[in-house]
Amino acid sequence: MPFITKPLSNLRSWTRHFSTAPIPVLGRTVLAIDALRQDQDRLAPRDISSEVRRDPLMTLKTLAWAGRAMGKRTKAGLSGEIETVEAAIIMMGVTSFFREFEALEAVETRLKAFPAAHLQIIRLIGRSINASNYAADWAAYRQDLDVAVIHEAALLHDLAEMLTWCFAPELSIRMQQMRQTSPTMRSVEIQKDVLGVSLDDLSIEIFREWRLPSLLLRLTNYHEASHPAVKNVMLAANLARHAANGWTDPALQDDFQNIAELLNQTPQWVESRVKSENSDQHVD
Repeated sequence: MPFITKPLSNLRSWTRHFSTAPIPVLGRTVLAIDALRQDQDRLAPRDISSEVRRDPLMTLKTLAWAGRAMGKRTKAGLSGEIETVEAAIIMMGVTSFFREFEALEAVETRLKAFPAAHLQIIRLIGRSINASNYAADWAAYRQDLDVAVIHEAALLHDLAEMLTWCFAPELSIRMQQMRQTSPTMRSVEIQKDVLGVSLDDLSIEIFREWRLPSLLLRLTNYHEASHPAVKNVMLAANLARHAANGWTDPALQDDFQNIAELLNQTPQWVESRVKSENSDQHVD
């Protein structure tokens, strides 16, 4: 699929382009899915979902696949939603999963001619994985019943930005340069100037277009940021973004304060827990 080099006409055009494009995934995911395929007769859905959820792009592809299938069932008079990757694989079947994802394109291959874009999307995916781990930890602490969905919502919080790096790397690089040369310019202004749309609005439209779970849509919808579960996701995404600059980023103190209010704890307690969680994530 050709790269987008000029902004598309409107939000609908961007959404339609992404919905018809084959979404690439991490190279390690391609290898992992191929390895699992060789042993699929002995696999449980959880074995596959644990690998899928290590990659936000593969998570997106899996939920979109389930969303298309459920859309057909709705037209046939059936109802219901698939809210998590594991539920999608249980509902659709292990064999169907491997048949659907027999030929996966790697991000590394797609962005071979754009090493700067490749580096940035790898960083963004790492940040999204950290955010999903933070969000799941806080949701469990809050005894939320939707920990798995909150985990996946945080994982997909920046999906529109990931897709623009994949399909419009030159435009994404231009936005990054503008953020560096115009630090007082708001991110949404830069996005609208370069893309013609905001990434938050584009994410919402992608969720709707691909029939992703309504709860997942709500948890990633910045218009509902006052809801505790939505706030959980937003704060996790903010923390991961700021922490990526190092633990001396001045914005982190506000993050710790806001998270403390969500968890009814002190900022010091939050900082200690977050840094411990971050350390655990890097132990391999």
